[in-house]
Amino acid sequence: MGYLLSHRLKVACDLLTHTGMKLEEIARATGFEFDTYFIKQFTVKKGISPIGTSLASSPRPNRLLSRRAIQLN
Repeated sequence: MGYLLSHRLKVACDLLTHTGMKLEEIARATGFEFDTYFIKQFTVKKGISPIGTSLASSPRPNRLLSRRAIQLN
């Protein structure tokens, strides 16, 4: 993988995990003209889709805790 592509994908990972930017905005911000090409390159090089990366890093409520809280009430 070339340096420029590697750098763009690293920046994209940071934006996906630390901002609420849309995928299209991240693609443009990291130098990809087409978001479809960005998604393809990201998935091939990282082994996970950009959406998967974003979802994996987003905070999720603890469902077990929520169920217990409901049962206690």
